[in-house]
Amino acid sequence: MLFSESRYIGHATNNIAEYTAILEATKKAVSFNPEKVIFKTDSELIARQFSGIYKIKDENLKRLHMEIRNILKDIPFSVEHIRREENKLADKLSKEAVKKGVKV
Repeated sequence: MLFSESRYIGHATNNIAEYTAILEATKKAVSFNPEKVIFKTDSELIARQFSGIYKIKDENLKRLHMEIRNILKDIPFSVEHIRREENKLADKLSKEAVKKGVKV
């Protein structure tokens, strides 16, 4: 891994948060001029949406999806589903982001 980040994005669904994370990772990835990008997510829904198995019905998700595809239009990429147990760092970062938004 070259980079990790945790940021509070406000009140959002899990799917919006996941797509936002992929979008931010996309922006960072292109700065490294990669030959290929592989995203790993514990969201089976999102992995299947990117592979075309599932349609994207939510307009906000469609917008994020198209933004990611536009940024990566010249770079081969895949979005792979992994089990939650294999994604502990992402789980830790998401919990840190939620804490950043909690007011005490």
